[in-house]
Amino acid sequence: MRYQRKNHQIDLLVKDEDARRLQVQLTILRDENASLNDQLVQKQCEVDQLVSDVANERDRAREKSGNLKVCPSLFQFPARPRWNWS
Repeated sequence: MRYQRKNHQIDLLVKDEDARRLQVQLTILRDENASLNDQLVQKQCEVDQLVSDVANERDRAREKSGNLKVCPSLFQFPARPRWNWS
């Protein structure tokens, strides 16, 4: 009878230790998740700034190109030769 009680107490102790271990692991994972979310927010801010910078540069380039007079022949390419392989 004492043997069964001791085994039962040991089983309870092992289960308590497993529960503590899981709590520590959960705390670590929550901390990592919070850190990753912070990094995500920071990277998203950087992306938003880059998108804004690109849009501004695009608008500036459009304004400059609107002031240019382009020669249409610059955009005409010569016809590609057709090779006769027979």
